[in-house]
Amino acid sequence: MPGGLWSNGSVVLFDNLTFDVRDGSSDAALITIGGLGFTGDLNATVNQVFKQDADPASGTTVYDGARWQQTSLGTVIATYDRIAGAWSLGPAGPAGTNNALVHIYQRSASAPSLPSTTATYTFSTAAITGLNNGWQATPPTGTDPLYLTVATASSTGASDTIGPGEWAGAVVLAQNGANGSNGSNGANGSNGTNGTSGADGLNSATVYLFQRAATSTAPSLPSATVSYTFSTAAAAGVNNGWAQSLPTTGGAYRWVTTASALSYSATDTIASTEWAAAAVLAADGSNGSNGSNGSNGTNGVDAVLLSINLSSVAMQADSSGVVADYSPATCTAKVIKGSTDDTSNWTISKVDGSGVTSSLSGAVVTVSALSGDTGYVDITATRSGYTSQTVRFSLGKAKAAATTSGAINGRYISSFAGSGSPPAHAGVRFNADGTVSAKNVSGGYVAAGNWYGPTTGGIGSSYWIKVVVRSGYSAFSSGAAGTWLNLSTAQAWLNDIASGVTVIATIADYFIATNSSGTNVVATGVIDVTADSS
Repeated sequence: MPGGLWSNGSVVLFDNLTFDVRDGSSDAALITIGGLGFTGDLNATVNQVFKQDADPASGTTVYDGARWQQTSLGTVIATYDRIAGAWSLGPAGPAGTNNALVHIYQRSASAPSLPSTTATYTFSTAAITGLNNGWQATPPTGTDPLYLTVATASSTGASDTIGPGEWAGAVVLAQNGANGSNGSNGANGSNGTNGTSGADGLNSATVYLFQRAATSTAPSLPSATVSYTFSTAAAAGVNNGWAQSLPTTGGAYRWVTTASALSYSATDTIASTEWAAAAVLAADGSNGSNGSNGSNGTNGVDAVLLSINLSSVAMQADSSGVVADYSPATCTAKVIKGSTDDTSNWTISKVDGSGVTSSLSGAVVTVSALSGDTGYVDITATRSGYTSQTVRFSLGKAKAAATTSGAINGRYISSFAGSGSPPAHAGVRFNADGTVSAKNVSGGYVAAGNWYGPTTGGIGSSYWIKVVVRSGYSAFSSGAAGTWLNLSTAQAWLNDIASGVTVIATIADYFIATNSSGTNVVATGVIDVTADSS
């Protein structure tokens, strides 16, 4: 039986269609079957299967690739594979497949019809039932030619059903020759000439095809006619994903199907209906459990940031650049480590820019002089083991226009308050006496020149002002825009940030007229108000 396997405490060695049955303890050959011409000793093969209680390696030469089915009271309790000279306990595989090439016979004067019913073949007894159309399991006696057909039984169960389409075409296995007439007795005649060569012998083979798939649903069998060459064991024309060798990659399920090739010629054609139902040859095991989590990484280093509460300031000055009040030019440095105020652990120093005079008390920098229109103070925090941090405190002057008589044209009035954190206040106020005030970071007002000169009490009652915000800039947080307002009382346009880190920047054009309709504009200028709490 090709590919068949019987064992009762013995070693079974097999090679294609020839096998030995050997005793498991002495390795002596009990039965040798050489049905296809092989009668040699298969002791050197690695296709060894041991089914016994004790370790076979203790008294027998065992090769890598062998398998030991350990038994207890005749029951298999564990299966080991021989890997790198040692037994390795593997997972239980699927049930093995029984295979047999089934022969049936019939004597007939002409080619008989194949069985048309489903037959059942029992592997343990080699018995077949359910045949019809005159076929039987053993060669019958008679004088008509003896016909033979074969089919392959393949199943993981004890028996297999063979459908009508699985039988190979019937061929003549043997037939009686005609009797010659009796000749008269006479002298011995001369030797006759050699007879013609006999017909070619009958070739037969079981053809195996394999396929891997991701699911346990059987794949479609080959649908094309396959040509099998006996000398090379090659099958041509196989389709639907089948191959003669088991693929090394693919899905978890490995499928097998078989068909019988039978012919007197060097090749045989196998119809699509001759392939047996696909069966699972093997399947991958389930994945192992996940490994344990790795240990936590080390904590990161806290970030260090030096900041000042006021990053820049514009001090109000007269037209010649003289600053009357330097009090807005004060800032406080702070070092934050992670989320904690770490200033007390750092040394704060400062470097004055050109034309700047300032003092340092702890972490507070106070500017007392600025000779130019702009300047700066660089403030640095240092601590052993840490990178030094430096920020710049920027300074500037907002100069008033030169004193003149009447409404002053072309003023650029700015108010910038950068606090570094909320709150932040900036704004411009036009007063009734012709002066202008700018709001500082603390919320108070400082002088910022004049809109009318010279300063004259109550002059605002004769003038009106309108402010128009330029496109693309934020609206003022307070102060009416786009309408004419009488300057008999002070009018202010402010940007105030009470909470949150943000920036409000507004640039607007202002117009001063001598009437409420604005038809007689006498002066124009620009207001630039920025509050920055970031």
